[in-house]
Amino acid sequence: MSIVTTLQLFFASFAPLFFAIDAPGILPAFLSVTGDVSLVRRRKIVLQAVITAFCVSVSFTF
Repeated sequence: MSIVTTLQLFFASFAPLFFAIDAPGILPAFLSVTGDVSLVRRRKIVLQAVITAFCVSVSFTF
């Protein structure tokens, strides 16, 4: 399997996830829940959430 075919398969698998997650739609809920949290802590929460979501997405792909 060539690298081009692998990349095409990778993007075809993850494209629906990006549309289903609806990040702009969840932003108001996230801000209301983390309203009293410091900016540094909020960034750590976002980073942890992104890494976790990516790992879960990859694990379900394979």
